[in-house]
Amino acid sequence: MPLPRLARVGIACWLIVHTGTLPATNAAVLRERLPDNAVQPQVALDGVGGLHRIWLSGDPKSGDIYYQKAIDPSLGTWSSAVRVNTRTGAAIAIGTVRGARLAIGSDLTVHVLWNGSSASKLDDKGNVPLLYARRPAGATPFEPERNLLGASYGLDGGAALVSTADGGVAAVWHGSPSHAKSEGDRQVYVAFSPDGGVRFEGERAIAPQSGTCGCCGLSATLSAQGKLLILYRQAIETTQRGMALIVSDIHGEHAGVRELQPWPTATCPMSTSTAIRSHGRSQISWETEGKISVAALDASGQLEDQGIVVSKSTGSKHPALATNDRGETLVCWTEGTGWQRGGRLSWVVLDAKGQPTVEKGSQPGIPVWGHPAAYAKPSGDFVILY
Repeated sequence: MPLPRLARVGIACWLIVHTGTLPATNAAVLRERLPDNAVQPQVALDGVGGLHRIWLSGDPKSGDIYYQKAIDPSLGTWSSAVRVNTRTGAAIAIGTVRGARLAIGSDLTVHVLWNGSSASKLDDKGNVPLLYARRPAGATPFEPERNLLGASYGLDGGAALVSTADGGVAAVWHGSPSHAKSEGDRQVYVAFSPDGGVRFEGERAIAPQSGTCGCCGLSATLSAQGKLLILYRQAIETTQRGMALIVSDIHGEHAGVRELQPWPTATCPMSTSTAIRSHGRSQISWETEGKISVAALDASGQLEDQGIVVSKSTGSKHPALATNDRGETLVCWTEGTGWQRGGRLSWVVLDAKGQPTVEKGSQPGIPVWGHPAAYAKPSGDFVILY
């Protein structure tokens, strides 16, 4: 079972830490604070080695999203920032779980998805929208944002965005059907665009058999076989809030749900998770009881036997991952953050076998509503944005 395996391997890894026999790494971990006191960065690589990033700036209740492309990823130089949202103050940073998500299409179209703020255009029921904007390759401004919510409502926790090799893009979020209001009735939805965001199919509910924690984010990536992998927090009878993994086709059909790690609690932890595919590997990371776990997935989306718990603190939240071309993985997260409270940044580098190395650390500086993002430089070194 995943939980005992993760727990056993995690304990073993921390015993290695205490005995001083950690493997070495040549990877350095660099830290970079975002400009203009910004928060909630996201990064993405395109298919030709380009590096892209977004972040939120301004009023946390009604902020703006900015986009940049790296001029030289090895030097960490960036293009001039371009605002994504056309309506001023259309994004929200409060809660840390609702920020913008970024994906780069196979044709280099830039896709951005985010929870709208109260300053964005509400629907006729007063619901905040799920906003999507795109910038085709070679264009300067982003196209005006569009609301992707149709049959669902009650948007709360953050969404996810995945691009496919054939030019498609999938938006993923959780919400309620029109007849339901409780967390136990919340569902995970997918809306797919076969033409790179020009048009989206109507949303499809793909996890109706288990509730979804209202104020927790979700994340998504693809398996080597092109399966859609969605990491989300359940809300079963409002007393169980374990992490679960959906494996589905890109349209949200033929989906299966697997619980990864239970968490018996009635309180929403306002957590986020991360799911990436990089250098041929799909990996996921999440929080349970204030500790961060990491696991790799095989080509079909099944858990491999190398999950570990990487944080000792019970105040750990908001993990991010990056992998270099040597197969090493950087895991970074926050410690001590909370409602209207910043905290510390912590990290560890795992070797190609998934074991912690000597490269680990912690420092203050995570701002209120902040979380990290990470990427690998061509040299194999890592950069944490926060």
